[in-house]
Amino acid sequence: MDQSDVLSFAERLIPAYHANDFESILANITHDQPPSAKILIKMELNRLMAPCNSNVDLRGKVEGTCREYQIDGLTHYFDDVALNTYHKSIKKFGTYCYGVWEALNNTRNNYRVIQQRNQTTNNEESTAFNVEPIRLGYDIKRMENRLRLATHIELNTSSTNITIHGESVDLSESGARFKLPSCFKYKTDDILKVRFVELAKNNDIAGLENTIEYKVLGVDDTYSHDSVVFVRTRCITKTEAIAQVITTSLTTARRELAHNNQDKIARVRSRAYEHIFLKHSTGLPLFFNGEDLQLALVTENNRAIWRYWHDECNQQTLDNLFTPKRMAGLAKANRRECSVTIYTFKYDLKGKTLFFSLMKPEVKEDVRRLFWHVGAQRDTWKVFRLTMYKLSEAEKNILTSHNDELQHHASDMTHYGVLQEIGDIQSAQDYLYQPKPALSPKYINTFCHPRTVKQTPMGIHFDACSRRREPRYQFSTPIELYSNDELLTTGSTVDISKHGLNITLKDPISITGDHPVKINFMELQLYNKQLPLDRVPYHTVRISPEGRCIQLMIDESAEVMKIIAFFQAIIDHNKTKFIEKPEVLPSIELLEGLHSILLSKLVSTPVYIEKLTRSLKPKVIGVKVPLPNYLELFNHLGSSSTLSLDPIYKNHTNTLMATPMRHVEGLDPQWNELYILVSKFSNRIQSIETRLHSDFKDTESRVDYLKQAINMGDLLVLRIASAPVLEVNTKLLLKDIDEISKIDMRTAAATDKEVNSITGYSEIIDITDEVLMRLQPHQDN
Repeated sequence: MDQSDVLSFAERLIPAYHANDFESILANITHDQPPSAKILIKMELNRLMAPCNSNVDLRGKVEGTCREYQIDGLTHYFDDVALNTYHKSIKKFGTYCYGVWEALNNTRNNYRVIQQRNQTTNNEESTAFNVEPIRLGYDIKRMENRLRLATHIELNTSSTNITIHGESVDLSESGARFKLPSCFKYKTDDILKVRFVELAKNNDIAGLENTIEYKVLGVDDTYSHDSVVFVRTRCITKTEAIAQVITTSLTTARRELAHNNQDKIARVRSRAYEHIFLKHSTGLPLFFNGEDLQLALVTENNRAIWRYWHDECNQQTLDNLFTPKRMAGLAKANRRECSVTIYTFKYDLKGKTLFFSLMKPEVKEDVRRLFWHVGAQRDTWKVFRLTMYKLSEAEKNILTSHNDELQHHASDMTHYGVLQEIGDIQSAQDYLYQPKPALSPKYINTFCHPRTVKQTPMGIHFDACSRRREPRYQFSTPIELYSNDELLTTGSTVDISKHGLNITLKDPISITGDHPVKINFMELQLYNKQLPLDRVPYHTVRISPEGRCIQLMIDESAEVMKIIAFFQAIIDHNKTKFIEKPEVLPSIELLEGLHSILLSKLVSTPVYIEKLTRSLKPKVIGVKVPLPNYLELFNHLGSSSTLSLDPIYKNHTNTLMATPMRHVEGLDPQWNELYILVSKFSNRIQSIETRLHSDFKDTESRVDYLKQAINMGDLLVLRIASAPVLEVNTKLLLKDIDEISKIDMRTAAATDKEVNSITGYSEIIDITDEVLMRLQPHQDN
């Protein structure tokens, strides 16, 4: 019998080793084996189950920090993985024996084990697309003194009599956070009976040797490895012992100052990546007052969504998407969160832009397919996902504190939503794949938006930096407006700049955005009769709904340059008289308040790209806990402290990084759909195959691929945005680095250097369910 077979039989017999009928069980299992096999198996079992008195010292032998643990009279040095392995092995073997000792010396993060595992692999190639995970939105706001203290603890739970060994992470008078082995289950409201064995040994504080009870408030998984969980608790035992530990630890002013700054130093790096995410996010954040849309946050990469909902006069019509009936379903009082898919397209009729939209739950499948067949044939076809959240009282209070700045809408905010684009003209053919139902196209008219705009939501950029090309000045002078050499009406200017003009007209006019017009500056012509100020070419930028207030942009040409210089001369000569029109920018305090709301509700995964010499490489990925299923896959493929993005970027670097991340001003993000087939056997991953949407020759081949993926294992379809990062800094980021530089200059300099190396940004959205619904690979066409 081979040694591997002996070990396999011994492993199966461990639970029955102490049973009275062990001999009969052994005979049963080995009845078809030679007599020598039975002897070898018993010898191996006796070896594994023999009591062990050897200490385990893993210092310098594993990837991880080891701590001292006094367990059953023996001194061990375990890291997190070994501690979890110890508890799992004790449950398996029943006592500390040589089987437990071997398991502890052969954990997956043991350097010797890692070296053996990597002998046949090219480690450099396998880690080419490994990224560091950073948890976003995990803010630290203390209501009391909390001491970061890693110390050995023992505890018992209400559901088990086993003594669990763990480690404290931080302590306060009213609660604590513990790092505990994940092999045990910890539930909310469980009572933990904790003994601070190391603190009691090293401190002469009354009551510290007693058991202190804590109530579990929450359990947080770790994305780095699955051996430990972080358990948040509240102290329910009345004791002064922990308060005395904190006071004793902060005996000097220097120690207390360092303690107070710990949170800021720990958070500055993750906050830096949060600022980059909020500035470059592709989703459009929306805030609602009941059924009315009040506020939208515009970023570098969601401008296309914001522009999509502008009509022919460049007026924002997004509020018409959210009808009272739709909002009644989305904003139900008993819902904390909901998500819905929205199908839309635009249609130009006699110079007027008509918007059509359909929410997935509104109609039956045949009407939805009719909408697909009518809309997906147009260039304006879009598919959005709206995720809605009910604002908590704390979040409402944050917004209310900025009520004046938010035009007195903040006091009534009730919901927050994120509008994400998950489909466009590139995927439109998928919506034509299913047969068109035999329904009249007139059904579609019921989904046309009204032409009247209820109200225009306030749109602010998530950065306090000015976005104006040049300053504007209040200036009133009479003008005449011409179109095709025909006088339309007269009016006067409201404000003026070198290249722009804001006018109010005497009579309303009916023209669209980007319409060429000419302006006659009747008074200004008297100051300079050599310039043609009676026919200055402009084009319309935005027209008010009533057609009387118009914003214009000058048409630059060689002939117009002298007129532009004339306007600049007027501005320079009258700077003491002209009043500059202030730009409405969000305050730092408002952005800080919105920061916490947005980061607590992530619906996508950001990836930060750095440039190394001439090549681009993913550096950091932003995550939230628990991980979505596609990040679980990347976590499984990565190392103990990284996630592997090989399925995304391997063989696709040019399409997903190099081409879309060229540093060119004004580029919108480029979107790509990535199809991932995960082949499995007995829940073990056998292989992973990835293809871009463009790799399929037609829709039929893609449907066959989906069927194959469903039959062989798992399917993931990810929509990936790629864009350059032209300017990484924001007002909040600069403020954070400035604050931390006064505390820790080295950390500030390192953070500043790291974030300024970021030259590209990607964002991942899971659209698997939507792709399966639009193609329906389980049905035969």
